[in-house]
Amino acid sequence: MVLLPITGAAFRVIGFQRWKSIVAIAIPREIPLRVVTPDVLAESREVARIVAVAARDGIFHGKCLEKSLVLWFLLLRKRIPAELRIGVRQSEKGFEAHSWVEVQGTIVNDAEDLVQNYVPFHGDIAGLGVEKR
Repeated sequence: MVLLPITGAAFRVIGFQRWKSIVAIAIPREIPLRVVTPDVLAESREVARIVAVAARDGIFHGKCLEKSLVLWFLLLRKRIPAELRIGVRQSEKGFEAHSWVEVQGTIVNDAEDLVQNYVPFHGDIAGLGVEKR
């Protein structure tokens, strides 16, 4: 519940890229990423559910990018290999963007049919500028 309002404020003050770089410092790199099993996917979905509840019931509801960045951070802290995805589409409302988190190609915080109409940017958007070890 604390990370969502802090992330929302940070986006407005220092922007997405800087905030992502700051939170990435707290991701332990000395511990290897976990192997993705059905149990790890279930754990990832549970963390996603908790972030969704915090957004729904907390003081800051956040948009998909804030919620996805918080989830990405929490999963990587647990050494689950998460990737933040951002996609775009053209609709009758105009240009739209959406973000979600994937664990080994599986969307954990959104419905597959919701994001299937978005064209994702290639690569892990959150991983840009973060050294992988």
